[in-house]
Amino acid sequence: MELFQTTLEGKTTPLTQTAAGSLHYHPQPSPDGKWLVYGSKRDGVRQIYVMNLAERTERRVTQLKAGHAAMWPHWQPVATQRHSK
Repeated sequence: MELFQTTLEGKTTPLTQTAAGSLHYHPQPSPDGKWLVYGSKRDGVRQIYVMNLAERTERRVTQLKAGHAAMWPHWQPVATQRHSK
């Protein structure tokens, strides 16, 4: 199962291309629309990945071993730092 990006006009673009038996799940775009976080089961282990949508490059975020699983990725707000004068 692969991930695709679809425009309102119906044009689809594949985002992932992985080995047979892989599974991608729960994709969540970043608030600015530049990134995608999602789960992916590859080689029997569920990991979390983040993709730069402009470059179509992905990076694995978790490093889990067999018997463990990462589920339901989501974005969190970035805390802004305040400086006192």
